Amino acid sequence: MRRFLHSLIRHFYLVLAVIVVANIPTVNGLVRSATQKFLQIQTVRGFMGGLGQYFAMHPNTIVPISVSVILFGIMLYCLYDSHFSGRPLLRVEGMPWRGPFYLAGKDNKPTFGQYAYVSIVNRSEGITDAAIARNLMVKVQLLGKKLRSHSETRVPWVFKDGKPFADRGELQPEDALHVPVAIQNNHQNKMMSFTPSTYESYTMQDPYGTSLNEPLYLVKITLRGIGVYQVLWFALQDFVVNPNILGIYELGFLERMWVQLNLRGIGPSWEEYWQHQQQKFNARNGSQIKFPRLSSDDNNNLEKRKTDS
Repeated sequence: MRRFLHSLIRHFYLVLAVIVVANIPTVNGLVRSATQKFLQIQTVRGFMGGLGQYFAMHPNTIVPISVSVILFGIMLYCLYDSHFSGRPLLRVEGMPWRGPFYLAGKDNKPTFGQYAYVSIVNRSEGITDAAIARNLMVKVQLLGKKLRSHSETRVPWVFKDGKPFADRGELQPEDALHVPVAIQNNHQNKMMSFTPSTYESYTMQDPYGTSLNEPLYLVKITLRGIGVYQVLWFALQDFVVNPNILGIYELGFLERMWVQLNLRGIGPSWEEYWQHQQQKFNARNGSQIKFPRLSSDDNNNLEKRKTDS
């Protein structure tokens, strides 16, 4: 239903154009006159039967019925274009999250750390090849104060060994893709944007990336491929400075407008709102979300266990 509404919104201007044109007196008269002349043709009159006689007796109903048929056709197309079409249907799986990563740099030393990511899944119910999201490109943009771009990168599709492969790939139905957004730099104790160059870092204690020094960012994730074009919005907070927050949140339309205004220095603080929401959640559930703090000691212990084994 949600995808049907999105498709209907995308074709809103077409619906509006049909209604506006139908209410122009000149167009209204031309359509009515042309239809009446068309129905006077003997072959057409025999084919249309009672419907043709009805239009001949009630010419004022020609335009309203024609507009209704056109709008109904647009709705049928939107329905076809939606979830029922069997096309790729990309959705955020669960909620955006910040969790531990386990990667090795060129020094071949595995490193534990923290990174914020979004999991994208293909929820299509199609059973044909049309349900596969092909030639899919995932682009991540980070916008800071005044909505200035701080980072823009394409997410690499990777092999199981973690090495970059290409910036386009395919997503089968029920398959998921982790889209990394930001990573913790343990050496500099900073939050960094996650880019393809991050995989090329010499050590994951000091991964490559753009330093993110502002407390709040607007994240735009664009999904584009064959039969796919979607834009997802998130808010990113500095989870290195404040390790007790989740750090990344999915945004609806109104929340996105709020964050955009905040980044322009307008309106009440969105961050205080979310802090209040988290406090209410903790009070309601009698617990608090806690994230493990992974330090160099954890990596040293990992190396020691590997050596002992």
